Amino acid sequence: MTYRLFDSMIEKIESPVICVLDGEETRYASARELLTQGYAKKYEIANIKARNGDIVITLRESSVIPNDLTADWAKEHMANTGEEISFF
Repeated sequence: MTYRLFDSMIEKIESPVICVLDGEETRYASARELLTQGYAKKYEIANIKARNGDIVITLRESSVIPNDLTADWAKEHMANTGEEISFF
């Protein structure tokens, strides 16, 4: 299975970006080009920063496990809303 990043705000970046993934840096002409890349794992944006005039986007492996109601995010949702997660 191939995964892609998705972030509607990131796709608005029109300048070149540097993506840091597992300590390796790759330069892309725009964030849209970065968002078209396929990955074997699910990644999420860990942080965005400026470095010497460049936009640097660091990725990390996604911590969300589908359908895992024991995950921290699911427990937090239930604590905040009082409702279990609905996947429908």
